[in-house]
Amino acid sequence: MSNTPNPLDAITVPASLKKINYYKDEKKLNCGYIKIEREDHTLGNIIHKNILKNKFVVFSGYKKTHPLEYFILFKIITDGNISPLTAFENVLQDIYIQLSQLETETKMEIIS
Repeated sequence: MSNTPNPLDAITVPASLKKINYYKDEKKLNCGYIKIEREDHTLGNIIHKNILKNKFVVFSGYKKTHPLEYFILFKIITDGNISPLTAFENVLQDIYIQLSQLETETKMEIIS
C-alpha cells in the first residue's frame, strides 16, 4: 500500500464534477469566481495574462491552492460593462483564435 497519488487523478475529471463552475460573488458587484477542475498553472497563466488585456476587466487573479488539489480558481472583477463570466468566455475565444493561428503558421512552416 502506498500513499502516492494516482497520476491520472490530476488530469481526469470525475463524473461527479463539472470541468468549469461559475460562482457569482454576492457581496461585490461585478465580481465572480471561476473554478476549473484538473488544470494547473499552465492554463492559469495563459488565461490570466490574456484576460488582463480586456479593457473592462478591473482585476483578475488566480490561485492553485495546493499541489494535491487539482483545480485552479479565478477571481474576476469587471467595471460593469460586461459580466465576469462574459469576460472569461471572451478570453477563451481569443486564446482559441491565437492557438489556431499558431497551428496554421506552424503547418505552413513545416510545409515550406
